[in-house]
Amino acid sequence: MRPTPRTIHHLALFGAAGMSGIALFDAGTKAITGHLSVFSDDSDVDWLLQTSNAIHGLAYVAMAAVLVLHRRHIVSVNRVALVSYWLLRGSVTVLAFAFLALAPFVGLEYMPAAISAVVGVAFLLMLLSAPVLGISVRRAPALRPGSLVLAAMVPVLAITVILGVIAPDFGHPAYLETALAFGVALLGYRASTHAFVADAAAASAAV
Repeated sequence: MRPTPRTIHHLALFGAAGMSGIALFDAGTKAITGHLSVFSDDSDVDWLLQTSNAIHGLAYVAMAAVLVLHRRHIVSVNRVALVSYWLLRGSVTVLAFAFLALAPFVGLEYMPAAISAVVGVAFLLMLLSAPVLGISVRRAPALRPGSLVLAAMVPVLAITVILGVIAPDFGHPAYLETALAFGVALLGYRASTHAFVADAAAASAAV
């Protein structure tokens, strides 16, 4: 059975909640204790590390599904949206593969340098392309509210940088990751809800 657009968004929201929860827990642990949490790459609690890998990997899969779902809406807006869409989609796909197919068997910190570099570049491209995409499609009503959340990554980045300067222990990419995860999960949610309602109405009329 093919999932409805709204179901895809709800799965992405669950993934965003799990992923951001772990990231914010990491950030809080680092700020309070000065060391990384049990979910970090060098954790000695293997089942928690593997749980974190699975949650991150599935969250990235759900993000990719949302992007695929709204590809036509996004790429038709303008050229900037087109380029940033493919950069974001490619980067979350690479990260999904890394967390689900590589990390459980190799471990992110033990990967060969070349693979680690690819994963690092993908992570950076994801954080850079997401706010560009949000800004480029902010005037498209069908892509809200996610587009506005992604655009908000710009002030979130500024706040993160400021925190990193005045209170280094509180500077953490978790804040950006949280905005990104929920922004992608909600990208086009309005259009999907309307499509769901229209499909349901059409099905009822057919009966």
